[in-house]
Amino acid sequence: MATLEELEKIIKINPFSREFYQLALEYQKLGKLAEAKSVLVKGLEKNLGNFQARLLLTKIFIA
Repeated sequence: MATLEELEKIIKINPFSREFYQLALEYQKLGKLAEAKSVLVKGLEKNLGNFQARLLLTKIFIA
């Protein structure tokens, strides 16, 4: 599993990478909900079928 720093680098290079969910999950675990939301919204622009990401975004919105 990639570290937070590695995930951030991947997403910086390609905001639509499939790793966006993992980065958002790490942000959520750290309580960085605004960052998690931002990553999820951007990632879901190209990955609408990612059910886990959509569910996590829903959880963040109602948190």
